[in-house]
Amino acid sequence: MSVLSVITSEKYTFFLSYTQFLPKFTTKNFDMIQFAKKYLLGIVFLCALQFASFAQSISISELKQKAKHGDVKAQSALGAYFYNGEYGLKQNYKTAYKYFAQAAAQGDAQAQNDLGVCLKDGRGVKPDLVAAVQMFEKAAAQGLAVAQFNLAVCYANGQGLSKSPTEALEWYKKAAEQGNTKAMFNIAVAYATGQGVTRNNAEALNWYKKAAELGDADAQFNLGYCYYVGQGVKKNYAEAVNYYKQAAMQNDADAQDALGTCYLQGYGVVKSFSEAAKWFQIAAEQGHDNAQFYIGWCYDKGYGVPRNYKEAKKWYTKAAEQGNRKAKSSLRNLKK
Repeated sequence: MSVLSVITSEKYTFFLSYTQFLPKFTTKNFDMIQFAKKYLLGIVFLCALQFASFAQSISISELKQKAKHGDVKAQSALGAYFYNGEYGLKQNYKTAYKYFAQAAAQGDAQAQNDLGVCLKDGRGVKPDLVAAVQMFEKAAAQGLAVAQFNLAVCYANGQGLSKSPTEALEWYKKAAEQGNTKAMFNIAVAYATGQGVTRNNAEALNWYKKAAELGDADAQFNLGYCYYVGQGVKKNYAEAVNYYKQAAMQNDADAQDALGTCYLQGYGVVKSFSEAAKWFQIAAEQGHDNAQFYIGWCYDKGYGVPRNYKEAKKWYTKAAEQGNRKAKSSLRNLKK
């Protein structure tokens, strides 16, 4: 039996605090390259979680009164609640910005960071990258990890200041020292791609491990990939499967697709078409085009699932609509 399955490449897109991404990097060894899905780090959402117990112990009206009289904690909390539309408040970025500005003026680091996010994204205020960076700098100087991460992102992209991969790496490291896993991930990517530092696969592996051990699914996936191809470490399919499983259990579609491939090929696990089909199905339902092609292929050939041309056509079509060339070819050859 000829199986064309491939493992998704490393996620070489840096994670940002918002949805704009750096240029993507390709890997030549694979005919099917799928990069990191867009990732929104919930910066203000983290702020809202921080104040969850506060909201439960005091009414919103009381909170507003406290904020009116200059209570910085109340101001920052209300900013978060209005930003997210929580605790009975309708989402209102303009009002959120007002409260963040009040708290930030009093030196509250979290509010300064969240104000920076509003300024960067133009939520409740006209976009101003320079002003956003100034807010991130103030909060970062106070040691707020998420602000240090955001400042690093700005240096990495040259947003609101001169681009500097070296400065970006320094701020990522400051955030990483406080346990910020996305900063750890970006440091690993920097070492893997040689941005702001000499390329070093072993060091990249080290940072992926740190983030993976703290439960970061994307780092777990990349660590699995490193073991799968032997990048920065001796090739070990069993270890690759171990990390793919950790990420897959966190609903990472790339890892689920990779697990499907491992079961299909018998890499690091006992070959099982039914297990392969199961993981392809799970990833396909999340919109992963490579998994959509392979679950279609499973239905087409009857591997791991009963042969069903209607299902095969459905999944081939979904993958083809995303530009998957193998799915397009399979659709043309599929029995009516």
